[in-house]
Amino acid sequence: LLSREGVLYSNVRRFQHATLVACALLLFASTCLANTTPKNIILMVGDGMGIGHITAARCGGPGCDGRLAMDKMPVTGLVLTHPVGCLVTDSAAAATALATGVKTRNGMVSVTPDGIRLRTILELARDTGKSTGLVSTKHITDATPAAFVAHVPSRGQYFDIAGQMLASRVNVILGGGKRYFVPKSVDQEGR
Repeated sequence: LLSREGVLYSNVRRFQHATLVACALLLFASTCLANTTPKNIILMVGDGMGIGHITAARCGGPGCDGRLAMDKMPVTGLVLTHPVGCLVTDSAAAATALATGVKTRNGMVSVTPDGIRLRTILELARDTGKSTGLVSTKHITDATPAAFVAHVPSRGQYFDIAGQMLASRVNVILGGGKRYFVPKSVDQEGR
């Protein structure tokens, strides 16, 4: 099956597997450097934070050398998160690339442009018996946290995303957006 852009999606599962293997190899390499096995992995996403933002922070940095705490990490990676058919990304497409290793269109959350559901790294961790969690300073159904557990064609489907989050068996979910998790009748009454 070919999409309009000519990108082959019949091998999505193979590509995801290769991406997850690459992540595992990166994790292995970082643990070899540290000579320890990590007990926990925390993925922190600076939503909207690119190389230009990091460089600006270094220029106005905390010390005379302009180095940030994240510069002291033993391993650094770079991920291209542009969407299919466009150079400018939004949070949904970027987070989908981070969560699944597959590019999609702007506005789509962890599905291919053709609507095929993509397995996320959080789902993989959960299915292998790891504890999982999502924490956000915005509403938890926003595109970035949603991409790790939800699968919808539009980032604005907040109620659908909330339902999928509840069904996802994630151990900890912290963030705003209570109104998406309670029935409208209860929310309208102010409870």
